[in-house]
Parts: sequence; structure tokens; C-alpha cells
Amino acid sequence: MLFHFLNCAWNPLLGFPGYYSPQDSVQLYESNVVFELNGTFFRKRAELFSTHRMMTSMGDQLTAAQQGFIPRSIMECSTKLTLGQRTVPLVNPAPNLH
Repeated sequence: MLFHFLNCAWNPLLGFPGYYSPQDSVQLYESNVVFELNGTFFRKRAELFSTHRMMTSMGDQLTAAQQGFIPRSIMECSTKLTLGQRTVPLVNPAPNLH
């Protein structure tokens, strides 16, 4: 399952113009990851890959910032996923002690 979440929040500041805070998150899940723990096998859903980007933009510059932010987020995620750059390390299976 691939989950993509994009959010943009307005953040007011006292006495100053506020700013926008776009955030972009992508997670790739596998629902049938099997692992062994203390001789028992478990099948669980696991996150295989994730990426998160955020930035700030003044109100009058939001449109220009979005034009670069959204395509770049998607391209960076796609590149990292294609190249196998994971946010969590692969764990080798423990040697069989039986």
C-alpha cells in the first residue's frame, strides 16, 4: 500500500505576517512481512519506506513555492524508492540455532 499525504497549514505570528507550512509525507507498506521472534513466526504489516519534506513560505509566495515543492517531493520520493534508499535499515535474519 502506498500512502501519500500533503498538508498546508497557515501559521499566524503576532505583529508579523504569517507563513504557510506545506508538508509532504509518503509511506510504502507491505501487509505480509514475516519475521521470527523467540522461535515464533509473526506476520505483520510493516513500513518498508518513508519520506517526509516540509518548508515554510510567506503568504504572498505560496503559489510559487508550491510549483516547486510538490513536483520535487514526488520526484525525490520516486528516486529514493528506485535507488533503494530506505529510512530503516534491512535486518539480516538471525542464524538458526536449532
